[in-house]
Amino acid sequence: MSDNYTKLFSSITESTVWGEPYGTRLVWIAFLAKCNKHGEVYAAVPGVARMANVTLEEADAAITALLSPDKWSRTPDNEGRRIEAIDGGWRILNHSKFDAIRGSEERAAYKREWDRKNRGNRPSAKDRPPTTPDNPDSKPTNPTPPVSSQQSGKKEAKACASSTDEAPQPRNQPIPYQAIADAFNRNMEKLPKVRELNAKRKTMIRTAWQENAERRTPEFWTAYFEECASDSFLNGSGPYKNGHENWRPSFDYLLKGDVVTRVFEKALDRMEREG
Repeated sequence: MSDNYTKLFSSITESTVWGEPYGTRLVWIAFLAKCNKHGEVYAAVPGVARMANVTLEEADAAITALLSPDKWSRTPDNEGRRIEAIDGGWRILNHSKFDAIRGSEERAAYKREWDRKNRGNRPSAKDRPPTTPDNPDSKPTNPTPPVSSQQSGKKEAKACASSTDEAPQPRNQPIPYQAIADAFNRNMEKLPKVRELNAKRKTMIRTAWQENAERRTPEFWTAYFEECASDSFLNGSGPYKNGHENWRPSFDYLLKGDVVTRVFEKALDRMEREG
């Protein structure tokens, strides 16, 4: 098994888990360090004790605490519970949401680094060879008419804004239509499954994918549908009232731009409150 990397948010020191006993804090950090990309930790209680270097009793008490509701938690989801039991271990309930934030921050850092390096590689005007009869190789093949200083300033400002705000995007980047549909089918268990990717649905996926650079990874859509699955209105649980008793969200509905934006911003707001 390859090594995992978990970003530890500094807000952990302000969370209610930091007020738990020493053994519980160690078990929680061990869970964060050892979970797989789905937030799953596979072990028995004795294995958790060895993993966190605590006693068997401390490990058992820690797991009980992490499975229990926490009325003081800043996360209202799951009544403040931090983990849930799965076959062979436990799953960290908010893992996908924090992972989405980490991915967003890392992509932003990549953009800044790419821009820094590439700006430094562009020669300034004073470093370019002059176009003179003594330097015929530098003479442009198709000379362009002179531009005013105002026009030049506008062009330079536009180029600077473009290089600062946009990281290079690969051309013709393939859109993983089926992977996005599969992420919906895995998470939205109470809704009808996507069984056909027709032209209309592919158009909706393509529009949602291209709307924002943050959305152009399969991991974003996995996290997005996991977020939808935790919302009773979006996951089909309801209740639905006022003449909409028979209405349920669909794959097409969850791909609408305003729905994606609202769900994603709600998740980020909650993460900020937790942080």
